[in-house]
Amino acid sequence: MMNRVLTQLREAGVNPNLEIFGVVMTMFDGRTKLSNEVVTEVRKMLGSRVFETVIPRKYEGGGSAQFLANRSFITINTARVRRLMKYSRGVFEADKRANVRMLA
Repeated sequence: MMNRVLTQLREAGVNPNLEIFGVVMTMFDGRTKLSNEVVTEVRKMLGSRVFETVIPRKYEGGGSAQFLANRSFITINTARVRRLMKYSRGVFEADKRANVRMLA
């Protein structure tokens, strides 16, 4: 589907040189077999276009009162910090790829 849209954009004259720079896997939930299978299949199909950085699905153990009880603000927000760090890694990875392409 992604390639079809890309072809349509090229043919419509939007940008004949348009190409896919990279793909970031998001909503990853390492607890499920499906997430792991999807990442594996996408990497097989798109190869090096897929970034190494994988952004996890928002999961903090649930929003129930039981989960939140006896936890500090810092503990609760640790998952958010981890996600932010993953996004930051993705940005650095994209920047590194862009610089390598510019030098080539």
